Amino acid sequence: MEDERYYKLHGLGHLTNPFNNSIGECKAEIWQDILKLHYGIITGRDIEEKYSNFYSISQLTVITPHELNRFKKLNNRKPWKEQVKPFNFYSCRISDN
Repeated sequence: MEDERYYKLHGLGHLTNPFNNSIGECKAEIWQDILKLHYGIITGRDIEEKYSNFYSISQLTVITPHELNRFKKLNNRKPWKEQVKPFNFYSCRISDN
């Protein structure tokens, strides 16, 4: 068997792929950067420079009335077909602030 590596999304699965490559390549690249940082091969500054132009985007599901209420203004005066409804998905930017 060749040197086969398998990268899981554990801890990263809630994020969308920020790169223009496959999800497998994306997972590998992110985990390799995390390990390089841990072992001192790269610095925190290197990580900041590489990822600073990307947003952390997560896909969430509208599952509670409270979440659905957030879309009240957006849904206003739209036909039912075009409204955000329970169990629809939405994307949100994750902020570190």
